[in-house]
Amino acid sequence: MNCDAGIVGGRALGRVLLPALARVADDAEVVAVLAAAPHPSRQSMVRTSRGRISTILISPAGARQLVVYLGGNNALMQDGLLRMLADADALWSAVLGLDYPGVGASTGDPSCADDLVQAVVEVVEAFTQPFDAVLLKGESLGGAVAVLAAARLRSRVRVRVWAARTFADLVSVVSSNSAARCALSSVACCAGWTMDAARAWALLSPTDRAVIHCRDDDVIPVSASLHAAVGGRPDTLFRCFGEAAGRAGAAHNVPLSQLIDTLGQTAEEAWLAFARRPAPAWTDVVPRAPTPPAARCGGSSGGPWLLLAGVGAAAAAALAALLLV
Repeated sequence: MNCDAGIVGGRALGRVLLPALARVADDAEVVAVLAAAPHPSRQSMVRTSRGRISTILISPAGARQLVVYLGGNNALMQDGLLRMLADADALWSAVLGLDYPGVGASTGDPSCADDLVQAVVEVVEAFTQPFDAVLLKGESLGGAVAVLAAARLRSRVRVRVWAARTFADLVSVVSSNSAARCALSSVACCAGWTMDAARAWALLSPTDRAVIHCRDDDVIPVSASLHAAVGGRPDTLFRCFGEAAGRAGAAHNVPLSQLIDTLGQTAEEAWLAFARRPAPAWTDVVPRAPTPPAARCGGSSGGPWLLLAGVGAAAAAALAALLLV
């Protein structure tokens, strides 16, 4: 098979990994929420190399930091709109939301993970002025996108990253079924959907990054988490509490305010503490590897795409298990 076949296969895999592609944004709800907001807001479409990206910017007067929201694979920008408004108030920061290529009103058809990452990079660069620093706030899939985008932006933008309940790499989330894992690993690598967040994490300064996870997470288990892969501190491993505790998927999806650490601090409080911390001087405190280049989607030929067609029920079950909402 040629490169075009790789792109087609990557798009097919992208539709499995991004169920948000099938969701429709409720424009009336967005307009109503923004009309009642206490701060100026602006909706716009930003042209990138991966499509026209739908964005919302909430900008308190005099804000010097830009917080960028990056959601999970079944999330629309509007799902986090109330949290965006709350952060704008609590941090007195500008807050930017966006929909990934092909999601909501954004155009494009993602054929590999880099389509998501590069779109985020280009959107951030379009909004960097007049802010002093950028903070990428990513959850679930968005956590990995945030880390990968920060690694690419770090030489051009004063950027920090907060990654919550995300994975070390996408394949690591698959069940322990060895046949399914092997099949999906080959397909994901061929299609460019590996998303090695742990490798990108090592490119960032320790002062510019924070990661948390939930010990009860049954969507991205601790063993597959970025937190475990990079040796996250024990006090950044939270548990779910309240009525949602014990419910399937709850620990992965509840608000940060419903996650608590061993000292009684919520993940929301930990987030606000990190976001309020002044951005350190922009120095190279970590040996810098070359910035990962923007990838070209597709590219492989033959065998892996034959594998995609022939892996059967095991790989299908593995793909169905990727519910990274």
